[in-house]
Amino acid sequence: MISSRLLFKIVKFYGVLGVSFFLIHLAFLRVFPETFYAPDILFSHLLLFLITVFAVIVVEIITKVFHQGVTSLGFLGASLFKIIISIIYLFPILRGDFPYQISYIIQFFFIYFFYLFAEVLYFLKKMKK
Repeated sequence: MISSRLLFKIVKFYGVLGVSFFLIHLAFLRVFPETFYAPDILFSHLLLFLITVFAVIVVEIITKVFHQGVTSLGFLGASLFKIIISIIYLFPILRGDFPYQISYIIQFFFIYFFYLFAEVLYFLKKMKK
């Protein structure tokens, strides 16, 4: 299956990246509270971090079990999974009367695309090997 060394490498890479991005976002929330305020937006970091790491690990397992050529298909499947989880997560906010709805959604998708960009770079680097 997947080696513990590779698993540690994936979690370490995304952990450092996620914590760094979380701290930058937290700093923006503290410096510009009237612009970036959205209650519980920081929970979105944890959600997106966990589903990104899960998706990368699943794609790594699929690649090891089958062959290197299915990495792109695994990435597309993992991206679809992330989109569905994100829609389920955002559905109550979209349907409800949330006062900071627009700010919350913009910040959520900024975080989402940050992790997606990191994931794309990871798989591009992997596919070049």
